[in-house]
Amino acid sequence: MIVEMGSMRLPGKCSKMKVSLKVRWALVATAFASGYVSVFIVASAAGDYSGTLASGRLKYEGGIGLSDTMVWQPAGLYVLPNGPGNARTTLFWPLILVDRAWYHPDKSVNEIDWNNN
Repeated sequence: MIVEMGSMRLPGKCSKMKVSLKVRWALVATAFASGYVSVFIVASAAGDYSGTLASGRLKYEGGIGLSDTMVWQPAGLYVLPNGPGNARTTLFWPLILVDRAWYHPDKSVNEIDWNNN
């Protein structure tokens, strides 16, 4: 039996190609990872600087820290200063850490443009 592919003629039985289980899992994993990152990119793009925490740089005379740092909050995700705030945030926690480290670092309240937040 000869199978034609475009201008090439290949001998053998190629009428139904079987995709191996490894290839199927690779396609599923790639689709999941793409969707995971895409959803986070949308949430990060719609996020803003909200939520304050005490950095330790500004204190009352008695030693109590003031909330003087604004942290990036992706839209729809609730982030506490010490970790994820809910199950949905836990799912995206690795990407939140990368986002805060490289794209949206914490800002001092003095650095925030309150008119164009």
